[in-house]
Amino acid sequence: MFWGCRFPEKKSAYERVKAFRRLPLLVWRYLTTYPAVSRRYVNWLLWRGWREVPETPGRMAHMHINLRPGFKNVSGTRAMIERFLKILADKGEKAVYGQMVVFEKRRGPACLPVTALR
Repeated sequence: MFWGCRFPEKKSAYERVKAFRRLPLLVWRYLTTYPAVSRRYVNWLLWRGWREVPETPGRMAHMHINLRPGFKNVSGTRAMIERFLKILADKGEKAVYGQMVVFEKRRGPACLPVTALR
């Protein structure tokens, strides 16, 4: 899954409305059907997630990628990113924000440390 957005303020407003509408369903599922791992994730989102994720630069295009294991390859990922960057450049955007989240317990021995670029 690849997500990109040129207008973060509009996306944030949309996400707030969407979250408000889905709140009753989330509460119902949390109390009745969610397994323990899903409840832990919801708890993390509500109580710690917003503090642990780095601050996003304001008014900047951004991208987000989630890749299923069968689709993780350098050439495919590079093609997606390059296509998105070309679209942004064609629209006149001067910068884009991306974030990589790595969970220590999920990293394999072949993973290298991630260095923040500025």
